[in-house]
Amino acid sequence: MDSESTNDEEPLISRDDPPKDRFNAVYCIFYIIGIATLLPWNFFITAKQYFDYKLRNLTFTSLNDWENPLDETSMQIQFENYVSICAMVPNILFMFLNAALTKVISAKVRLVCSFTVMIIMFIVTIVLVKIDTDTWQTEFFIATLASVVFLNMGSSVLQGASLGLASLFPEGYTQAVMGGMAMGGTFAAVANVISIAAGSSATQSAFYYFMLAAIVLIIALIAYLSLPLLKFARYYLEIKDYPLKETVESIEPQPNGDVMPINYDGPEENDESLESINGSQPIVDHTVHQKTHFRIILKRVWVLGTSVLLVFFVTLSVFPAIISHTESVAGPSESLSLNGKYFTPVVCFVLFNLGDLTGRTVAGWVQYPKEKSVLLPILTVLRIGFIPLFLLCNFQPRKHGVPVVFDSDVYPVVFILIFAVSNGYLGTLCMIYGPKHVPAGDMEAAGAIMSVFLTVGLGLGSLFSFALIKLV
Repeated sequence: MDSESTNDEEPLISRDDPPKDRFNAVYCIFYIIGIATLLPWNFFITAKQYFDYKLRNLTFTSLNDWENPLDETSMQIQFENYVSICAMVPNILFMFLNAALTKVISAKVRLVCSFTVMIIMFIVTIVLVKIDTDTWQTEFFIATLASVVFLNMGSSVLQGASLGLASLFPEGYTQAVMGGMAMGGTFAAVANVISIAAGSSATQSAFYYFMLAAIVLIIALIAYLSLPLLKFARYYLEIKDYPLKETVESIEPQPNGDVMPINYDGPEENDESLESINGSQPIVDHTVHQKTHFRIILKRVWVLGTSVLLVFFVTLSVFPAIISHTESVAGPSESLSLNGKYFTPVVCFVLFNLGDLTGRTVAGWVQYPKEKSVLLPILTVLRIGFIPLFLLCNFQPRKHGVPVVFDSDVYPVVFILIFAVSNGYLGTLCMIYGPKHVPAGDMEAAGAIMSVFLTVGLGLGSLFSFALIKLV
């Protein structure tokens, strides 16, 4: 074969000249998917008023007395703890399962199935809102927890699959998913405040509240299914099946005539080789990207994975369990409504989610420390200091004599802002950097493995929060 015949071969694909993301349509789609990812967690933890009503003490003759904290039922008191357990256990298990199945089940199947499960479970939740469950509160309690389990199975797979899919795109698209997750939390928190301000009944507010979540999920599913229609998306979704110029340029010949990428820590067996023809530039097979063992991928991303685990471990240790029980030092006040029923919804949920959203958004513009800097894991370790800071604010009730050191409402507001921004910024940086440490063909798997680290951090943080509450 002469040199001219090599020029007739299919040209190598390069990331140097990709199609344009017109109107940022693909970015917006990943952002919408990110919003949908954490909807179950965000909507269930902020719908406290509705679940308190459904599980209220039925011995009262007046419906106006059910909000008295002195008459809480055991199901009301334990509901948030059970929700956390029913959310985090399947979240962790199915995140591992999702990572293991990235090479077996396509991202499309995993995403569509997870969306379908979540939509069905929200429809069930909406139906339960309209049903009088006063005569079967225990069954309602169990049914709600079961729906939380299925919702978080879907949410876990959706999160892992979407982050894995975004890893195939430029780094800004991972940031889009992470930013969308924060926007979902902000969306839920603001919707909760609006429902409180509207003054409607607990069930009426919950009906529109959960209906809104179902609509967002349907929109996100339609947005995802439209990805293949966009040239920019097709380019990156298909590029993992074709050779990249940078891959060819980083190839060195082996003694047996095969070639492998330089500095690649892949398996010893090289079943997908490049063949050189008459000394010309190697012709790359369309399946050149080696399917690296998870052990090798884990070896490359474990530092960043551990960092993101620590970020979310610290966050879930105090949010929402500790922060939501931090009360205003000024106490309830009619002249300053923030000190009354709005203090927790605004300071805890709205402020945190806005700060988290800000951090994740900034991470798309400014990326410092760099991916190989030791400063990044150091900063994640330093966030542990937030745990005693929040415990020394006006967390109530305090049963073991731990003093309130920060006796002004300014302190929790400042702490929450720094805490939330650092959570969003550092967590997003870790998720952006992780897939960069593996070859192009393994980026989806690396993104899924990073999601496992993130979810394990969430689960361990939730469990640790119980110990912190007992401590104070």
